[in-house]
Amino acid sequence: MNIRLSQIQQQIVQHDDGPLLVVAGPGSGKTRVLTERIRRLLSEREGHFRILALTFTNKAANEMKERLIEFSDINHRTFIGTLHSFCMEVLSNRGKTVGIDRLPNIFESNQDLKEVLLHAVMDDPYLRLVLKEAGSPRDQSKLLNRWLEMIRDAKSNLLLPEMIDDPLIRKLYSAYNAGLRASDAVDFDDLLLLTCRLFRERPKIADFYCRQYRYICIDEAQDLNEAQYQVICALCGSDFSNIMMVGDPKQAIFVWNGADPKYLDLFQRDFGAKKILLDENFRSSQIVVNMAKALAPEYEVQGQLPIVGSGKLIIGEDEKQEAALVLDYIDDLIKQGHPDVEGPITLDRCSLLGRTRYVLSNAEQELHKRHWPYYKQLLPQQESESD
Repeated sequence: MNIRLSQIQQQIVQHDDGPLLVVAGPGSGKTRVLTERIRRLLSEREGHFRILALTFTNKAANEMKERLIEFSDINHRTFIGTLHSFCMEVLSNRGKTVGIDRLPNIFESNQDLKEVLLHAVMDDPYLRLVLKEAGSPRDQSKLLNRWLEMIRDAKSNLLLPEMIDDPLIRKLYSAYNAGLRASDAVDFDDLLLLTCRLFRERPKIADFYCRQYRYICIDEAQDLNEAQYQVICALCGSDFSNIMMVGDPKQAIFVWNGADPKYLDLFQRDFGAKKILLDENFRSSQIVVNMAKALAPEYEVQGQLPIVGSGKLIIGEDEKQEAALVLDYIDDLIKQGHPDVEGPITLDRCSLLGRTRYVLSNAEQELHKRHWPYYKQLLPQQESESD
């Protein structure tokens, strides 16, 4: 597929060496420019090197790999995955000096972690007494939750047990860690804390990864928290600077986990990064936005709208003819394409929206008549209307 890029997008894709911060608004194609830059580097840059591309979900990582499917050796030339999965790989291969001899178990669920803490408390007479004094089993459970949250907060701020001032929390933290290690396990916070500690205490290991990965790209960087940002800083050290962060400070969704858009600004300051504002909204066209405003004057869309788009009012004598005319229009799009759409238009790229299930019933009949496959999804309100 021929990828069309705006002038600003092209500037980002063509960026070679040095730190780069891309502040990208909604619909601006931030994942696209990140992926296209990786494609260009793999295609044009000489030498043996890999690219480290960090995302916040496995789904986002898989989507990025799918966009780079033409590289049959993509898994050898890149590491595309979450920061936690990268830390897991580092620790399983190099973590002996921080107490990880092989690939550990990862305890993810709150219940599993709470069980570890409970066993650690029950094995210690003093901690057992403190827990018992909390009162009823329900109150004890609430206290265990509070303790676990305090331990998580300490780890997310990269604090080791010996750094904790409160003697009770310090003792709980140590006992909890011992319980994890007895199960040959770590929690998600450990992956970050131990990797950061490893890179700081063994800078030659961090340098090994920087020599292996010539370029580092980070998507959705507005969701970084303290531990994640410090892992990246510890990996890069004072010399590595080929790092690109892409994020939108207005779209932070992991604030509950300590994420803060301030790390975009800290990255620009700490790395001396060049900043590019990507504020073109390719998700919304001018005509569609204007039509929406005609219906709801208070409606607003952020960013510039470089795509003019098109809108057409289709009027039928009744709902049945209207459905036929709408599907005729879709048929023409499939046959002729559209200047604003990259690649061929297929049925699986088209959506037909209706306010109620009744409005769509004639469209469904017409789809059956034409033997067009389709997938139907109702909003909760529509489902209740159909009952």
